[in-house]
Amino acid sequence: MNIENFLNLEAKYDLLNIEYKGFKYWQYIRFTLYSHLKIMENQLEKNEVVEYSKYNPLRYKSLIKNIKKIPWLNEINNDILFIPSIPANSKNRESFITPLYKEIQKSHIVLEQNPLLFINLFENTITGVDLWIVNKSLQLLLLTKIKNEFKKITYRIAKLIRKELDIKIDINYLSELISRSYLIWKIGSKYYKYLLKRINPKVIIEVCYYSYTNMIINEVSKELNIPTIELQHGVMGPDHISYNFKIKSRYGTFPDNIFTFSKYWNDTTRFPIENVKEIGFPFLENQVNYYTKNNNSKRNKKVILFISQWAYSNQLSNLAIDLYEYLKKINNTNYRIIYRLHPGDDLHSSKLKKLLSYKSKIEISKPTKPIYEDLNKSSVQISVNSTAVYEGFAFELITLIYNISDSKNMQDLIDLGYATYINSSEQIIENISKNNDRKKIKTENFWKKNALNNMIKEIDAIIDMELLS
Repeated sequence: MNIENFLNLEAKYDLLNIEYKGFKYWQYIRFTLYSHLKIMENQLEKNEVVEYSKYNPLRYKSLIKNIKKIPWLNEINNDILFIPSIPANSKNRESFITPLYKEIQKSHIVLEQNPLLFINLFENTITGVDLWIVNKSLQLLLLTKIKNEFKKITYRIAKLIRKELDIKIDINYLSELISRSYLIWKIGSKYYKYLLKRINPKVIIEVCYYSYTNMIINEVSKELNIPTIELQHGVMGPDHISYNFKIKSRYGTFPDNIFTFSKYWNDTTRFPIENVKEIGFPFLENQVNYYTKNNNSKRNKKVILFISQWAYSNQLSNLAIDLYEYLKKINNTNYRIIYRLHPGDDLHSSKLKKLLSYKSKIEISKPTKPIYEDLNKSSVQISVNSTAVYEGFAFELITLIYNISDSKNMQDLIDLGYATYINSSEQIIENISKNNDRKKIKTENFWKKNALNNMIKEIDAIIDMELLS
């Protein structure tokens, strides 16, 4: 199965517009379902469970502590509502909204989707519904009843998947996915409609629209005529299911506007809307200026940086080890290898246990350290399809793509001459030696300049348009 098969399926049967009691279930489950189907066909490795999705009693304690931030009665009018997305173990990721949050002159407030993750990151905040708690608290009471309600829908979807994709999906998995999504939507939509009426924002700015919270808020916002903007947070392109659609339409869960890093992403992604603006990435722009102009860390042409990813940490770490052994075998001591961990990586897991035994030979860089420090001191980067590869272009690195599952997502970069596929350690060294023949990287192809000014200008225009309507 590939993305085209999946897009054809949902377009053929108009699945994106089918609803049950107002719940357009396909829009809510498509990302998770697509990922699950890819895993079933061994086209995608199951990611390790992220820390914040596991049971943690502190989530309840934190929610109770922050309950006073919920505006039950008072109106707290603000021009802008920010909804950041911050993975566990990576507080640096607030960078997607931080420059704008600090510089925007309009009144603004930040929604804490999960209080445990947002402690001390932002000043003016309110608490959202921790949908994990909602799900865990109510599923024992209501899930069986809801499953029965969705029984016919579940069997129909399973039948279509079998017919069109030739995949036999587990009925219990599909039933749980649809039923839990409905439960979350039912509770979340009521709460967020109430909340948005109290905040009364002129615009909502979010990161990662396909989280349940953001999809619910996007749908409610359309009812209340509040425009929404998503800031690009990672790789989009032709193979990201959340951003590619066969038919253009104003889907309820999709944001009204998308701000991308550059025209490259606009041209390679089949967005369902026309309001897509190339803006840039303010935080990256600041970091590049800092590390290339004001930092004493100088680039070493012999440093090879491996950029890990959840799904491919086993393959990438083994390649890094193999490269070390290959260099040792040919008696080449000119290279230094850095393995940059992903925020979701567990160095003591079975995937990375072997790498840990090489810690005296391969430098292991922890995700708590800014990745830009590693990018700045390297001249070569190796990964599969990480967003960080594009950040590496801002530092003009030689880019090598490990040609394994899902590396085809980077085919455009290969075709444009900005990166090269490799399959072995020998090819790594061979391509580094040929770096003089590679295409000179134009940073602005991937990162539009003056990002913060671009962003503020477009936000002002959207707010002004709403005021005139």
